[in-house]
Amino acid sequence: MAARNVRSGRLCIAGRPPPDTPLPIQVEVWSADTTVRTPRLTIAFEGRSTGPVTARTQTLGLSRLEPGRYRFRVSVKAAGRDLVSEAWFTVGR
Repeated sequence: MAARNVRSGRLCIAGRPPPDTPLPIQVEVWSADTTVRTPRLTIAFEGRSTGPVTARTQTLGLSRLEPGRYRFRVSVKAAGRDLVSEAWFTVGR
């Protein structure tokens, strides 16, 4: 199983996990300041594979974030591996 990063911040999982395979997912929002050691927001939930392509939509409440630049990181555990995708975004005023 492999991961491929996509500019939209989506994590594509290749390798076709069997349908109904548990997929633990963690979403983190980090400050653009790379010296920060803890994420500003973390949520974890479990998805399930639905076939060759699994899509998941999750709404995140970002209203408490100050205006500025942030890094969005999605991690999925699949087939004993951590698959990770990151994207940058800006919160405006």
